[in-house]
Amino acid sequence: MFFLSSIALAANFGVGDAVSVQNVGALGLNARDQPSTSGTVLFKKFDGNQGSVLSGPTAANGYTWWKIRWSDGQEGYSADGDATGVWLTKVFVSPSVKFSIGNTVQV
Repeated sequence: MFFLSSIALAANFGVGDAVSVQNVGALGLNARDQPSTSGTVLFKKFDGNQGSVLSGPTAANGYTWWKIRWSDGQEGYSADGDATGVWLTKVFVSPSVKFSIGNTVQV
C-alpha cells in the first residue's frame, strides 16, 4: 500500500531570475495583489508569458507564491504550481553574442 502526501515542488528559480508560465492552458495563471488565495486577482497570464521574480518565496494556502514583474510591466503574486504540476519555470538565457573590447552594449 502506498500513501501520497502533499509534496511542495522546489522552484528552480529565485529572486532576479526570469520565469515563464507553462501548463496553465486557457485557465491562465492568476496574478494577485497579495500572496494568498484570498488576494484579489489582478490579471491572468498564459503559457509562454515571461516575467522577472521580484520577491519570494512566500508559503500560504498550500502554495508557494512569488511576486513577479511581467514583461508588460504588470506586477502581482503568482503561485508556482501545485501537486499536479509546475506553472512557473526559470528561463535559461544562453549567450548568443560574443563581445570584444571596445564594443558598445545597450542594456
